[in-house]
Amino acid sequence: MPWIESHTVLLRHRKLKPLAFDLRLKPVYVLGHLHALWHVALEQAEDGDLSHWTDEFIADSACYSGNPQEFVRLLQKHKWLDGRMIHDWLDYAGRYLKAKYATSNPELLKAIKEKHEKAKSDFSPTLVRPPNQHNQPNLTNKAKAGEKTPVPVENPILKNLLKEVYKSGFNIYQLIGKFKREAKKKRLLMFGEDYKIPDEILIEVSQSYLKNKDKIKGESFPWVISAMSKASSAWWVRKQDVDNLKIKIDTGASRGGEIESLQDILKKMLPVKEL
Repeated sequence: MPWIESHTVLLRHRKLKPLAFDLRLKPVYVLGHLHALWHVALEQAEDGDLSHWTDEFIADSACYSGNPQEFVRLLQKHKWLDGRMIHDWLDYAGRYLKAKYATSNPELLKAIKEKHEKAKSDFSPTLVRPPNQHNQPNLTNKAKAGEKTPVPVENPILKNLLKEVYKSGFNIYQLIGKFKREAKKKRLLMFGEDYKIPDEILIEVSQSYLKNKDKIKGESFPWVISAMSKASSAWWVRKQDVDNLKIKIDTGASRGGEIESLQDILKKMLPVKEL
């Protein structure tokens, strides 16, 4: 009888809560959907390769009744799928597959391992390294010293927009990095536990900046913070369908935590009193 490992930390896994947040489900329900998918995969695609499965079949196998395309997209976004390969599949099914094929078919076992190693390599995010400019942090030199630049970018539209904004003289990478550090420090759950500002928001802010940069008086930083505040608030309304623009700050001791508004969070990033 096929079996997989089910690790006790999964319910508290750093990638599960953001997925639950985006699916608008309780984490324990998402845990069930993942296990249902893994069980069917072990029976029908034991190598963890779902490339021959449709989005509808993946969602149905996970017992998920919502939009199949969105479900698969979110599994990929939160790295539960590497493309169509189940992420870290060998962590769950590896012992079973080894017991089944180590002696009877070692070549197949080797092929499965190699397939997953390739998938991990193919779907590792690429870091954007903007060019050096006068009066701007030398992000390329930081990367050479072993420090990552702050923005892993996969969306080609966003990638080009960020480069345009940077080349125009505003270090948007620095702003994004600062926001991420502040969000991580305060356990800001609005954008999930990877603290990554959604591409939709950054695209809107970048387009707005490029359109209005010649009209901005004084420093660009406060203007961009204000634009990010408005874009994030609008995104939050669209996502949650509520008028309350408050963010839940997880204190770590409880799931409730302190409540602060997005506007207040962004104000703390500015050396000024008002946006």
